[in-house]
Amino acid sequence: MENPLLCPRNLTKNWYYDCGVGDSVQSQFCLVRDGIAEWRDYQVDYAREGLRYRLPFLNPAYIYKVRAIYFQASRDTWVNDFDLEGRRVARVSYSPLQPETVWVTIPRDLYADDCEVTLDISRVAGDYAAVAGLRLYQCSPYRQGDDGGVRAGSAAVPAEALPFSVVGASLSRRGITLSYQVGAPEFASLRIYDARGAVVRVLASGQVLPGRHVVRWDGTDVGGRRVPAGTYFCRLDRGGTSQVRKVVLTR
Repeated sequence: MENPLLCPRNLTKNWYYDCGVGDSVQSQFCLVRDGIAEWRDYQVDYAREGLRYRLPFLNPAYIYKVRAIYFQASRDTWVNDFDLEGRRVARVSYSPLQPETVWVTIPRDLYADDCEVTLDISRVAGDYAAVAGLRLYQCSPYRQGDDGGVRAGSAAVPAEALPFSVVGASLSRRGITLSYQVGAPEFASLRIYDARGAVVRVLASGQVLPGRHVVRWDGTDVGGRRVPAGTYFCRLDRGGTSQVRKVVLTR
């Protein structure tokens, strides 16, 4: 059952990334869990006191929503708090054998500076904190006042007039072409990250002239080795702002 107060709006067609809860191998997004449990058709991450996840690659030019699915099989009602960077954004009460889906908007001031947030799911009532699904969605571009009643931070919003695009978002042997533009002489950095947040390749780093710049990535790391198939993120830093584009590498 979806919470009507937290229902999503203006979502992109597909989710941005899935945090991989319930996997036998702990997800790279998960920082703290005690283990996994299987209940009915759900496999969940659980922890006696609280779960913790790192949500990276958040572009300050956009609003993001987290979709969390809760499920438990005990006889009592459980309650979990849903905190972002230590700020409580939701309290979830869920009954036995009934999945509860909650949508939460991430306040932009929490990721405007470093493009990531930490999510804590803590136990209030029940045997332990548990979550059966956790996905991040990129929504509409940010506009002043879009923070769901939470005051925005003071960080500048990247100028939408300065494009950053990826040609060939599904990366194959031919590679991808990245294009970006700057309006004045300034420092620009273009890096490729893997899903764990580790730098794979630095495509550009230094002072650039105004105008359009085109860079190609051939799917190799800093040592010239071909990287494995999976999801990668292209991050452009320019003029004190950051933008991120997702690409999928296929072989």
